[in-house]
Amino acid sequence: MKKFIQKDLLSTQPLKCVVVGASGYAGAQLVSLIGQHPLLKLVGLAVSESSEYLNVQFKDVYPEYALGDTSQVDDKFHAYSELVGQEKWKSVDVVFLATPHEWSAAHVPEILAQNKVVIDLSGAFRLKCPETFQSFYQFPHPGTDFNSVMHYGLPELRGVNLAGVAGVAVAGCYPTAAILSIAPLAELGLIAGPPVINAVSGVSGAGRKSTIKNSFCEVSLQAYGIDQHRHSPEIEQALDHDVIFTPHLGNYKRGILSTSVVPVKHQVTQQWLEDEYQSYYSQAPLVDVVTESPRLQDVVHTPKIRVFPNAIKNGHFVEVVSVIDNLMKGAASSAIQCLNLQQNWPIQLGLIPQNLIAMHLEEVA
Repeated sequence: MKKFIQKDLLSTQPLKCVVVGASGYAGAQLVSLIGQHPLLKLVGLAVSESSEYLNVQFKDVYPEYALGDTSQVDDKFHAYSELVGQEKWKSVDVVFLATPHEWSAAHVPEILAQNKVVIDLSGAFRLKCPETFQSFYQFPHPGTDFNSVMHYGLPELRGVNLAGVAGVAVAGCYPTAAILSIAPLAELGLIAGPPVINAVSGVSGAGRKSTIKNSFCEVSLQAYGIDQHRHSPEIEQALDHDVIFTPHLGNYKRGILSTSVVPVKHQVTQQWLEDEYQSYYSQAPLVDVVTESPRLQDVVHTPKIRVFPNAIKNGHFVEVVSVIDNLMKGAASSAIQCLNLQQNWPIQLGLIPQNLIAMHLEEVA
């Protein structure tokens, strides 16, 4: 299996990639990950026509993200309309969209029509029901025809099959933490009532544009979007259960800590619970099922999620604490995982060292 990783796979011709929305936090993180992926080649960075970063070099905006040899990379931000008019656009294989929901809804059809793989980080194509979408996103659903084209992308969720698909709607940040916390219970049919989910996100989850609420002197710990956050129906769609979800804004840069309390249909023990979670994620190298409460610092700047399941109230409830980096596992690194699966590559390729990938594949073979 190690031979497969080093010889057959890594001799593959790299896919040419463009990132649209590359000046935002998630987009910039994605640019950095593409730069370190052995089978991806960054060929263009796009922003809106009105962006203040037009023709500015990526390294001047995000010096913390290294792109390697920039003599081989066009690292300037170009207007999307300019980029699609360039000759190199014709040879682009994959288009990553770190764009507003409305922009993705309007432009994904034309990109798909050019036979390019679309990996969309917006919420434009996550929800299948037009009425629910309209209610939470406040603009019309892109069309149910796309329900069979744009596939929901949460790589570790059982039943997700992205091999060879035309497009992926990458899961949201809060849903990633919440769904992966509860999915093993949902698969076992144990959920007895609406899970109660409380999650805190760093300020980077609100995006790069400045607002008073996000400013240094104003940001605090605050609940928001109570009973109306657009991630609620996304979680419910994936779990096939109603949930009570309350997001919170924390006064730190990045990371999500999610706590889910789930009533279960029959009494469970702690050991049984841990065994079931370990079994569910046994072939998910970027999921750590842990036995003590995880910290944000355990996962920030990594592509991992840490999940801590607990049997509480004499085993009649399950409480699950999980942590992710909202810009990595909640966005950019999950997008890379989705493309890896779309290409039938190891799910963690480009995200952890090659020798560790080989070791994991040998373990599960």
